[in-house]
Amino acid sequence: MAWLTELFPDGVDTRTMRELRAVAATLRDQFKPGESVRLTSGSGASVELPSEMATALISIIGSVALGSAVAVLPIPTEVTTTEAAALLSVSRPHLVTLLESGEISFTEVGTHRRIRLADIVAFREARQERFRRAMLRIYEVTEELGLPN
Repeated sequence: MAWLTELFPDGVDTRTMRELRAVAATLRDQFKPGESVRLTSGSGASVELPSEMATALISIIGSVALGSAVAVLPIPTEVTTTEAAALLSVSRPHLVTLLESGEISFTEVGTHRRIRLADIVAFREARQERFRRAMLRIYEVTEELGLPN
């Protein structure tokens, strides 16, 4: 079951928005990435949030405090080849080539391939980094040769 949570700041009164901005500023100043956060309810119940969850929650609070709407939607941890191809902006046949060559790992469920979302994100980030380095190298060569930018 997919749960969609939407937060719209336009229904929040001015005083609450001021308080949210103060909370967001405090969290931004005091939270260090990699730290966990203890969340305590008004009744005193508390739970330790892992760093990744704390970062997401702080981001949500900061966005709403700035007047932005926020939507939180769970996504599956494994995707189909069609979904993976869309996430990478490549054709499905090209994705299958990447899978078969071992560039992205996958598992088979019957006759269907499933790809971990974390593997897709890692591949996309590595691809973006290779592109960034290539563009930087082109800039360096252009400078070395004295060519116009």
